[in-house]
Amino acid sequence: MLEAACGRSDPGAAAHALLALGRVRWPDTPPANLGDLAQRLGGDPEMEIMELDRALYAPGGTEWRGELLWQL
Repeated sequence: MLEAACGRSDPGAAAHALLALGRVRWPDTPPANLGDLAQRLGGDPEMEIMELDRALYAPGGTEWRGELLWQL
């Protein structure tokens, strides 16, 4: 699911897939949002997830390309 979303550069589907993975990884304390997930992962994944978050929620949005996130 995440691979397909990143391949299509579909930020909504990528966010949904990432949060689903977070629920599997941390079933007792799942991440509440992308920012929470990004903090837990840290480093390069954190930066890419925050780019995804900006693409979804920043005023005017930004173009998001999913290839790098999938590589990480």
